[in-house]
Amino acid sequence: MGQTNPLKLSSTNLISKILEHEGLFCEHIPYCFSTKIFADKYPIIKEDLSKITTEPSFPLSFTMSKNSLLRRTISVPNLVSYIQLLSVYEQNWIALADKAVSDNSESKFNLVVPFSYNTNFKSSIRKRNNKFVGYKVKLNIDIANCFDSIYTHSASWALVGKENAKKIFNKSHDMDPSLIPLYEIGDKIDRATRKLNGDQTNGIMTGPYSSYLFAEIVLSEIDRKLTELEFAFTRYVDDYGFYFYSKADAEAKIEVIASIFREYNLSINSSKIKIETYPYDLLDDFGSAFENDIKNNNLYAVLHKALSLYKQEKKGAIKYAFKMLLAKGDIDSLDQTVLNMILGIVINIPEVSSLGIQLLEKPTDKRFLIKNEKRINQLLSRELQERHDHESLWLLYLLTKMGLPIDVDNLKRAIKTENDLLIIMCLDSIQTNPYNIYQYTGKSKNYFKKIKDLISCFTEEIAIISNLIKNEDYTGTHWLLAYEVAFNDLRLGKKVKIYESKKRNFYKILSENDVSFYNKIK
Repeated sequence: MGQTNPLKLSSTNLISKILEHEGLFCEHIPYCFSTKIFADKYPIIKEDLSKITTEPSFPLSFTMSKNSLLRRTISVPNLVSYIQLLSVYEQNWIALADKAVSDNSESKFNLVVPFSYNTNFKSSIRKRNNKFVGYKVKLNIDIANCFDSIYTHSASWALVGKENAKKIFNKSHDMDPSLIPLYEIGDKIDRATRKLNGDQTNGIMTGPYSSYLFAEIVLSEIDRKLTELEFAFTRYVDDYGFYFYSKADAEAKIEVIASIFREYNLSINSSKIKIETYPYDLLDDFGSAFENDIKNNNLYAVLHKALSLYKQEKKGAIKYAFKMLLAKGDIDSLDQTVLNMILGIVINIPEVSSLGIQLLEKPTDKRFLIKNEKRINQLLSRELQERHDHESLWLLYLLTKMGLPIDVDNLKRAIKTENDLLIIMCLDSIQTNPYNIYQYTGKSKNYFKKIKDLISCFTEEIAIISNLIKNEDYTGTHWLLAYEVAFNDLRLGKKVKIYESKKRNFYKILSENDVSFYNKIK
């Protein structure tokens, strides 16, 4: 199976690498949205963008499933605010890289890890087996709602210590002047991070790569405090594994660990506390589990095993199976049962939706998808009515990408969500393939034969879109919709003009350099 290497960040490439591989859009967003064009043009336009006044902005947000009961919010930050935040990291990279180093971390601060990267899990397990030999018990802990709980002021706390940060902030007579430069870096990160989210101090957004960088700074400092207390542990982002010689010792130390987290306004997720007795840190060799079935083209068995492992809390099993199928599987031989299983996984296990959609796109024989068009439209209708943004995005992408018929009522519902991403995809579907859109009259499908008849169905929706982008400045929630509608001429009716205050040339800078964040789905 091919492997994409993690990318090492530096003071000269941080912004360009993040824009190229992460950008504004995390892996949970259909890949028709991208910052790659912007990344290519960034060296030319960065000076002009840097002149735009920084003001508090508001992100575009959507929800995706967190578990069977709850959903999490994923955010797409404002472009100008995001670039200015990344600039703070890039300009102060050397100082930050020295501070955000933790020997206990398996999620390194200086790496961008693309979604296609096959994590070096085997190596991590080997290191743990060597490092923690002899311990009888492992205590697994994670931080409750980690990103949502991080206080933006904690950047300075992590860089100089909480008490020192307070002394510098209050200009106390006993503050340490030598720490002021580091404190000011933390303060810049704090201010720039807040400007992504309406100047809020409580919580950092889930989605942007900058949040991962911020969390690693804070958690690396917590790691140092835990190390000073002689804890033996490892960490991957906010998941901790502590090692003890007895279960009683592990249980007794939970409150000590919790008290360290509380210093940074963080708390333990009590529902996920788990104590394992030796043997622990066993290697899940998914490759061996799936290899023979893939070789024998028994792809149903691969997915069945992956789902069984997933149900046993082996969370990486499905992602690994999908990657193996993409790399080695005979995709053209996928039968209807297998394809239906993949579609079910896309709907119910959102963290692997991107890979699942790639599998559904692969077969040259599209009869399965054509046969399932009605079912996919029904699923899309249900997800839209439930306000399940993430599932709706991928189902609409699948219908559009595969050139499948789309129910006009689904497009109407999608526009009424007022979600920029869904609206842009809807407008693309209407303009790119209008004769593939139908409406039900009784029990029969009627396809539109005239574009004007199709557009006449969207009177209410056109008013919604116009209202969303009317006077939408670059700091607003719907800046992306306003820009793409104008730049790509994604409109239903009269030509759209976008508003821009005097002395702000954001839209102009982008359009004059042919920057778009949306690749039309073909």
